[in-house]
Amino acid sequence: MSDRAGEKKGFRPISAEERARIREKVEKARAAQGPLHALKAHLLGLAGERVELDRRYPFAEALVERGEAWNALEVQPAASLHPDVHVAVAKLWLEHPDAFRIATGYALDDEGTWHCHSWLVMGKQQVHETTRNMRTYFGLVLESGDEAKVFFEALVQEHWE
Repeated sequence: MSDRAGEKKGFRPISAEERARIREKVEKARAAQGPLHALKAHLLGLAGERVELDRRYPFAEALVERGEAWNALEVQPAASLHPDVHVAVAKLWLEHPDAFRIATGYALDDEGTWHCHSWLVMGKQQVHETTRNMRTYFGLVLESGDEAKVFFEALVQEHWE
């Protein structure tokens, strides 16, 4: 079945040069996936079975670097002012800017899927949910006006009414 030792009929060994080119292509592909790929791996390392990545999500790298988890034990329902979770959070925050801080990231549902999500935080850890409660939240609190602007432009603006 072999023409030469180590070769199967119809196949030939890959040269070191070809291996290097393949490795380079794989590394470029990984780099192209960038922060979203790293975020997906990080979330699945925490819990869950699937991640619904939102390619427009602007904070993937920051989430991997400084994201934190909130458990569902500290969740309080908040009135939803819009069907889109990011818009609902923005609208409620605009009504009560001194009471809440905006958190954004991903939330794990009861079926084991992570979804791009935003919520409000009161105090240090209390989650105020504008949609359905999730099992776990992993995100970051927006720390600056620049982050709030990016949040609004990337996730809120196109759905604002």
